[in-house]
Amino acid sequence: MSPTNAMFQSGMVGFTAAAGAGLVVLLSTQVVLAGLDRRRLRQWADAWEQADRRWGGTTV
Repeated sequence: MSPTNAMFQSGMVGFTAAAGAGLVVLLSTQVVLAGLDRRRLRQWADAWEQADRRWGGTTV
């Protein structure tokens, strides 16, 4: 293997590793944010249900 080819291959391996690590970080962030959104929406729905009961209404 020539030195140029070895340099190119090592650069591509490094680039692929960095891209993979970045992808893991992005996907992890999206999973955490989706979980937080579900929790926030559940809390919001519970708060509206309590407010509706206080005003004498019924929830659907």
